[in-house]
Amino acid sequence: MKQSPKKKADDTLERLLNSIDFTPETVAPAAAENTLLFRDAALYRAAVYGERAQADLDFERARATRALEIRNEYRAAGEKGTEKLFEELLLVDDTLLELREKLMQADVANELSKSVLEIFRMRRDCLQIVQQVVGAENAMSKIAESEREKLLEKKQKLYDRYSGLKQQSK
Repeated sequence: MKQSPKKKADDTLERLLNSIDFTPETVAPAAAENTLLFRDAALYRAAVYGERAQADLDFERARATRALEIRNEYRAAGEKGTEKLFEELLLVDDTLLELREKLMQADVANELSKSVLEIFRMRRDCLQIVQQVVGAENAMSKIAESEREKLLEKKQKLYDRYSGLKQQSK
């Protein structure tokens, strides 16, 4: 059975939101999956934007159609209506109210999708910072180990040179 686009979008959003967090122990897997998650977030954003654009188109089309119908009804009845009257009639039209509500929901989903995409940009940046810090710590550790080895070599040379000194443990 095929999922509805709304259910699929909801599942994608839930999966993305559940994938945001990572711990110090899961930095490497988080970094590895980040590109795929960012792609999914971008595709989610595009799908939601498409739904918002369709909702806008549906509303505008229905509004224009209903505006023409109202004008034609007034003309057929031999009455003249004002632009203000026509606008007010459009504001209370049940079909347009329903479509306006769908458009508002699509706007909210659109803003949420922007935030989700931004979260994954922030996640990427955070992972890069963690990677740099870990890299710097590894470099410092290697430098410290190298310097420690040099000090031990010099210590040993001193003991060898001054064999009269009692050698202490390394």
